[in-house]
Amino acid sequence: MGLIELELNRELQRRIDENLSKNLLYMSFRELTSGFNDRLHISKSILDEFEQTYYLGYNDKKEIINFKKGVSDKRYIAALDLSYDIFLTLYEINSRSLFGIRALPENLINFYTELNRFVRSLKLKKKRFEIRIFGLQNNYGADYIRELYNILDNKLKLPIVEIDLFGNELREIAVDAYTGLSYKILKFNRLYKPNELLNTISLEQFKASIK
Repeated sequence: MGLIELELNRELQRRIDENLSKNLLYMSFRELTSGFNDRLHISKSILDEFEQTYYLGYNDKKEIINFKKGVSDKRYIAALDLSYDIFLTLYEINSRSLFGIRALPENLINFYTELNRFVRSLKLKKKRFEIRIFGLQNNYGADYIRELYNILDNKLKLPIVEIDLFGNELREIAVDAYTGLSYKILKFNRLYKPNELLNTISLEQFKASIK
């Protein structure tokens, strides 16, 4: 684990311990190395061009293996309208392989075996992984994030390099198998207006909508 990853994980643990689910929690390599913490944009029309994107539904998973070698015709894994759920990606830098999960935080435990399977499936002498986690709303999910952190960092030894959690807005996120970077999706191919992504449904309404 590099120094930046270690610093990021320590800062994440500190904020989780303080139970700051009432605040926006955003940390990334960009923030720690350059002070730049604004995610780049990508238009949905670009993602949809040549059908190169997997869009995750609820309790869904997708993977892109060895994009570096041109094995996959997909380049992005994306999640639209993230609110109370989590979008988690695991990226392997050397092979440009990407694994994505979308689930409610209490259901993520069902995917840990899938994460392990993905890690073992990559036949490389040296593997360099990056975890990115997006989603959730204020006052919901902090305990699950603490548990998730302990599993990823302490048990699986997978470094977390980007966190974008809590707040009161929907998230539209794509992760690129070529670069490993995350992008904010411009669903209408334009910048969003103030409060346009404001979440207006309760947790109960959300859970009822995905049954």
